[in-house]
Amino acid sequence: MKILKNLFFILTTFALANIYGDIKPGNIRILLKKNVDHSLLEVCGPYYIFNPHDHSKISSGILDKRFIVRPISNGIKWGREFPEIHQILIAPRSKETKILLDGIQYDGAIIIYKIKNKINIINEIAIESYLKSILTTQFEYPLEPEAMAAVAIASRTTAYFQTLKNKNSYWDIDGEKIEYEGSALIINDSPIVKAVEETNNIILLNSGKPFCALWTEHSAGNIAPLESILRKDLNAPKEYIKTPHAALDKKESFWSFSIPIKKFNDIFKIEKIEEIKLFQEKESKKIYAIRIKEKDTIKDINFFTFQKKLGKENIKSNDFSVIIDENKIIFEGYGIGHGVGICLYSATAIAQNGKDAATILHKFYPNTNIVNISKSKKR
Repeated sequence: MKILKNLFFILTTFALANIYGDIKPGNIRILLKKNVDHSLLEVCGPYYIFNPHDHSKISSGILDKRFIVRPISNGIKWGREFPEIHQILIAPRSKETKILLDGIQYDGAIIIYKIKNKINIINEIAIESYLKSILTTQFEYPLEPEAMAAVAIASRTTAYFQTLKNKNSYWDIDGEKIEYEGSALIINDSPIVKAVEETNNIILLNSGKPFCALWTEHSAGNIAPLESILRKDLNAPKEYIKTPHAALDKKESFWSFSIPIKKFNDIFKIEKIEEIKLFQEKESKKIYAIRIKEKDTIKDINFFTFQKKLGKENIKSNDFSVIIDENKIIFEGYGIGHGVGICLYSATAIAQNGKDAATILHKFYPNTNIVNISKSKKR
């Protein structure tokens, strides 16, 4: 993979930004269960139990253990009671140890916090392992190796952005929102896992800091600035990007969807729709919000909520027009995805033309820096 051969080129051609001391290879914390009464926690193999608050050792074990973990009046119970202790961290003592929560296997450690009479359960895992887990399920079929390397670097960049942004919180990511499925589905010899391994610890920096770096399947010719679509500060580049490869294929990416007006009204809990107004980013024309009007009532809905309500398989992108017919509403659009970040269709074409991951990243994240954080020092 060129990304390794050209690592020296990457680190010298793109000027290194100031590297903050807290950007270093690390872990990410994923919320698995929130405000639950109990869960089944099983550890197969030797383990330690720590207090995550002060990292003091509470207990350890060498035999398999399978019990319900739940809150008690003065602490937490998992097999035995832990009185006056309101948080425990269970970590493997060997590489062979397996940890399962409600039957799902997780790498790394499991943290349980007691909040009043409920518990929150978090998986703390190395970012590299986390990337393998989430990307395996998203890329069942391989792209060009350099395109996959670019995706791995972008995903790692987002992970570090989230850990720094949420460093004072109990968790960095809500596992339910990203459909996190633990480590059991990782395919170790898959192309995306190889891409993660071969780009180990390489991230992007914008103004010296990680940022939210996403991708879209097919941009239909235009990529919008991330913050113009998500409507929040994510430290991402603010440039509008044209994607000629995807533009040439735009007609092939056409989609349409129609829905009876009555069903639409039921979904959005309105009596009778009068108008749908689309709010678009000015250059790319990608939609970031939709206004639904009925009589004297207006509902403003962001694109992601709107898409979720009607189904991703129906509203395939945020590049569409809408017609209210007599009995139905018709949507016609182009592309697949939210229209921000790396366009996978274009990245594949760029890679097929012999370009490397650094070129792909520079195309979609201009004026950013590529660094290997395991080799960077605070300056």
